[in-house]
Amino acid sequence: MTEGELRDWGRRFGRSAHAPLLVTIAGELGAGKTTLVQALCAGYGVYVEVTSPTFA
Repeated sequence: MTEGELRDWGRRFGRSAHAPLLVTIAGELGAGKTTLVQALCAGYGVYVEVTSPTFA
C-alpha cells in the first residue's frame, strides 16, 4: 500500500466511524502508524496536530 492509499483509506475509515470510537495501532518504526492516525482523524473531523509519541 502506498502512502497515498494509506491516507485515502484512513480518511474513508474516519468518515464512516461513529462515536464512541477506540482504535489501537501497533507496528514497526516507520510503518505508517502516525500517517494512518492523521488521516483517520482528518476523516473523522478532528483537526488538531497528531504527532508520534515515539518522537515526542
